[in-house]
Amino acid sequence: MHRKRFKLTFRRPFSVKGIDRPLSPGDYELVPDHELTGELYFPEYRHVVSLLFVPPQAHKRSIIVKASVDAADILASHVRDQACD
Repeated sequence: MHRKRFKLTFRRPFSVKGIDRPLSPGDYELVPDHELTGELYFPEYRHVVSLLFVPPQAHKRSIIVKASVDAADILASHVRDQACD
């Protein structure tokens, strides 16, 4: 698997498909997973899944949750958040 992590900072609450609650402003980590599909001389990767590390809800005692999300959806939410100044 090939992993590159992205830190996304949101200044306002936002929503993402695949997560059943609004998410609070703050820092989130997006980790797209890819697997090697090509030859070793010419490596090619296929996107498998994108994981978003979501902090626990304030009123619940729980650990950070990994949620499978559409990377394009979370990046679009981030662009909208950054554009609202």
